[in-house]
Amino acid sequence: SKRHTAALSTLNYGEGFTFYGWKNTGAVKMLCGDKRNIRYISKCMGHHSLDMTDKYFESVGVDEMDAIVFPEI
Repeated sequence: SKRHTAALSTLNYGEGFTFYGWKNTGAVKMLCGDKRNIRYISKCMGHHSLDMTDKYFESVGVDEMDAIVFPEI
């Protein structure tokens, strides 16, 4: 966590970027942007079941896959 914060500081990133935020962004991008299979994403995230992955996406607000626009960083 401290190394992540130091790296972001070196790159002049502002507040609001968290260590686990990258995991959320990557998972949503794999599902919506790259159209990856949910089973593949579930394994990458270490979930025990597809239901767990489905609940995860609901918790981060992914219900309309075509409506998500990723900002440039």
